[in-house]
Amino acid sequence: MIHTPKYLFKNKDNHGDSPAISIKDSNGNWQTDSWKDYLNSVISVAKSLLAAGIQKNDKVSLYSYNRKEWSYCYSATQLINGVAVGVYHTSSSDEVEWVVDNSDSKIVFVGNNPNDNDENNKKPNYRLFDIIDKLKKLEMIVIMNGEKLLEHPKIISWENFIEQGKNISDDKIQKRYEKISIDDVSSLIYTSGTTGKPKGVELTFRNWTFTMNSLMKFLKFKPKDSIVSWLPGAHVFGQALDCHYWAMNSMHMHIVDDPLNTVDYAKEVQPNLFCSVPRIYEKIFSNLAAAINQKAILKYGLKLPVISHLLKKKLKTAVGFGNLTFAISGAAPINPEILDLFQKLDIPLFEGYGMTENTAAATLNYTDHNKIGSVGPPLDDTEVKISENGEVLLKGDNVMKGYYKNEKAILSSEQEAESTSMSPSPSTSVAKTDHAPFALVVITCSVKP
Repeated sequence: MIHTPKYLFKNKDNHGDSPAISIKDSNGNWQTDSWKDYLNSVISVAKSLLAAGIQKNDKVSLYSYNRKEWSYCYSATQLINGVAVGVYHTSSSDEVEWVVDNSDSKIVFVGNNPNDNDENNKKPNYRLFDIIDKLKKLEMIVIMNGEKLLEHPKIISWENFIEQGKNISDDKIQKRYEKISIDDVSSLIYTSGTTGKPKGVELTFRNWTFTMNSLMKFLKFKPKDSIVSWLPGAHVFGQALDCHYWAMNSMHMHIVDDPLNTVDYAKEVQPNLFCSVPRIYEKIFSNLAAAINQKAILKYGLKLPVISHLLKKKLKTAVGFGNLTFAISGAAPINPEILDLFQKLDIPLFEGYGMTENTAAATLNYTDHNKIGSVGPPLDDTEVKISENGEVLLKGDNVMKGYYKNEKAILSSEQEAESTSMSPSPSTSVAKTDHAPFALVVITCSVKP
């Protein structure tokens, strides 16, 4: 089983000059890293992490919206067998304090919040600055390029941080990388906190590899195929696509500068794969429905086989889906009318279900296995069972290792799952079903280690 860091080296060897990651500069021009460039940047960050004393299982927090440095730091942390901790770019000082302190993070990388309206009290560096002295286990804060460097003994610039790793040899990175076990924790993702304080979900290299391999059995892409990165990296859905699936398929990722600009970026990039929560599709649906209802050529032409294909192609290109092979909607229910219209226009949008605790994906509709109104059949090598109380229990290597430093939550979940014969393997309650294999109405989560 190959973990994600190995794919970074494979991509450098096999696709070294191919585009890996692109982002626009302040002038609106695309700046692109090849896979060779990307790995070199990751190794530079990894060397500085070693110079800072980061050991196996040490936690490193990333407090920023998506950007190249975010990706470098995430990959570098896992490359040296550390644990990457995503912090939402919109998190308040109190929320940041909880995640950074609870995770025992030793380093925090700080970037930007594109929706701060230039107000200091909404900027990550100022929000973290307000609570620095409360974070006794925090050793270093690294400010990414372009963000204001506030004065504090623990705060350093990106340039100074990178400089600290100049004397670390490649051999030291290689030795740490070679000791990675597939069952080591690689990511700590905090839940939304809707049932109390956010809990840190421990995801292993095995969790990520299992889930990506399951998806790749029917979701296939080629090197250089494009994706748009807009889902926050702190979210499991964002990490699954932009940190793992992207690398394992050697794809070309285009990073959005602001979530509000996602549709505009899709129109420019015309991605092959697009993943989103329903609200983006709702916006596109409204535009499509309005255009079709207001223009007779579309309203009636789409019903004529002679010209319908051409009209569909123009509509798909107009909304950014001209080259689309597959689109996923998840994280919340989507209106079936949206799915119905998209399918009629040959836009391959499919609904799936997953949660942080099962590494983003548990079920997913796909071509020739699609039922609108459901969240699709379970992924391959994922077992589903209905418990005595009507819950559907899911078992597979996509289920988390546990909640970090929260035995009480795990014990509570054990008690909920005790009546099922699926234990002692990991099991997660995900949904009720109308009939196999398509899952409907999502309910709760339980884990039995």
